[in-house]
Amino acid sequence: IMGDIGGALGPLNYSADPKAELPKAFDKVKDKLDQLENSIVGPTVLGYLTIADLKLANIFELFLGVFKDKVGVYKKLEVLVQHVNNIP
Repeated sequence: IMGDIGGALGPLNYSADPKAELPKAFDKVKDKLDQLENSIVGPTVLGYLTIADLKLANIFELFLGVFKDKVGVYKKLEVLVQHVNNIP
């Protein structure tokens, strides 16, 4: 799932018109993001911190940087990012 999200963002770097490609890139990952959002147990995916949480937080933070209009849509994933970023 993380590879799919990252894979959808990558081609935007090489596009002549990345803004025009945004809707198509989001459509590729929307279902996967919805699945993730619905499967998160607590501030982490499984209820305790794993390496997958760290990687997912990194990918989703990149996603939010590209898709600024999606901030607030995936609240559990945003909590995950905040949780990981607040680890000392």
